[in-house]
Amino acid sequence: PPGSGPRRPTPRRTGLLVGVAALAVGVVAVGAAVVVPMLGDGGTGAGGGGLAADEPFYGTTAELEAAADLVVRGTITGTEADSSQGYEQTVASVDVAATAAGDVAPGSTLEVAYTTPGSGPESPVGLAVGGEYVLLLAAGDDGRAYLVNTTQGYFTVEDGSAVPTTDNPVPLDPATLAALGLS
Repeated sequence: PPGSGPRRPTPRRTGLLVGVAALAVGVVAVGAAVVVPMLGDGGTGAGGGGLAADEPFYGTTAELEAAADLVVRGTITGTEADSSQGYEQTVASVDVAATAAGDVAPGSTLEVAYTTPGSGPESPVGLAVGGEYVLLLAAGDDGRAYLVNTTQGYFTVEDGSAVPTTDNPVPLDPATLAALGLS
């Protein structure tokens, strides 16, 4: 008799159930594809920034260098702590040896500010007094310069070459390196 047993799904109802199930699987897959990589690299795409990372990451040499107002080669001669911006930052004095972009003369000294290493998820860990670096910098309204990115904003100078951080797969342009006297 009608209505006395379990209902068999009609082809229309079965098609709707299959469609809803496929949509749910698609949403979960897309969500995992977005969230899982972010958990491993802090969302920077750089491989190790921490879960609160929110700075830009540059995928190409052209993008990285276009983000910089200044590209200089220089040596850090001293640092001081500064918390005037509401967070711990280090202000480094950099003696400029060469300039590839921007209006900074070789022989001048720049103030470069960056988040103090260890004070947050986005801090450069390889900068030290006495070290020579290629710095990709954004000019600040306060007269200081700031790294365009804490993993891509500096390259260590070693044996006449610009060496990127381990989290930076993007090299500098050969013309930039030549302007800085590097290979």
